[in-house]
Amino acid sequence: MSAQLPDRILFQGREYDVVLSTTKKLFEPSQWGLEPVSPHEACLRGTMATFEVKEESLYLKDLRYWTRQETLPSALSDNSKRDQESGNSFGYFCEGINALIPWSGEIVLGRAFLWPLLLPRGFQPAWKYKEVMRLFFVDGTLQAFGDVSKKIARLRADVVETAHAAGF
Repeated sequence: MSAQLPDRILFQGREYDVVLSTTKKLFEPSQWGLEPVSPHEACLRGTMATFEVKEESLYLKDLRYWTRQETLPSALSDNSKRDQESGNSFGYFCEGINALIPWSGEIVLGRAFLWPLLLPRGFQPAWKYKEVMRLFFVDGTLQAFGDVSKKIARLRADVVETAHAAGF
């Protein structure tokens, strides 16, 4: 598996990669009547979403989506434009969706990826980001958040030290 392109979240005026989310996915395409297909190796799930936390709530802001469907469900069609075609699929970009996502769980966000640590497989772990935040939601409402960047930096130092000791 190639390195995967992450979803993104706008939080406190800054853009972060979604590194990890507990429980179910933040965005479930089937709940919107979507049937995604992979456009390329770096997006096997067939969607790339941008979320936003505003007024303490989680919203789906924009969506890039690939499908074999010729038309999108009405919930997205007003805000979408045909983007690019990839193989046998159509690409769409839906912007300004601004739909409240009643999601519950923890989200780990990363910002300022440390490129020398890139391992081109799957999603990148939190310790490969300089800035890391944890957010906790209940039914789409932000309950708590915290900056765990210093704790992650200590973990990263331990991982790098162990890798060097093992000859990697």
